[in-house]
Amino acid sequence: MNKTKLLVAATLFGPPIGIVITAILLWGKFVAWLDLLLLVCFYVLTVIGLTAGFHRLFAHKSFDCKTWLRGCLAVFGCMAAQGPIFFWVATHRTRPGIKLGICDEHGGEQARPARTV
Repeated sequence: MNKTKLLVAATLFGPPIGIVITAILLWGKFVAWLDLLLLVCFYVLTVIGLTAGFHRLFAHKSFDCKTWLRGCLAVFGCMAAQGPIFFWVATHRTRPGIKLGICDEHGGEQARPARTV
């Protein structure tokens, strides 16, 4: 296994393994059901903020939504600590092969109009 694959594996699997081990060792002392519930809820919100917000809405303009939902998706995406939204979107858009506008490069050959949520 080369160094890059090892680094990717450690980055992907290290934190979840650490959380599980910590929860097991500290169960009943510092970790309870409420902590696990909050962990899962904030994880889901953060994933939605990154995938639907940063990636689909802000980077590709795949859909349009109300202002309050746009704000919530921006805040949820920021909770992932991947940098400011402008930096994230600019970095994603400057990658080779990324098409800008309301057409979505992940959706196949045909361009589709933006959807409203």
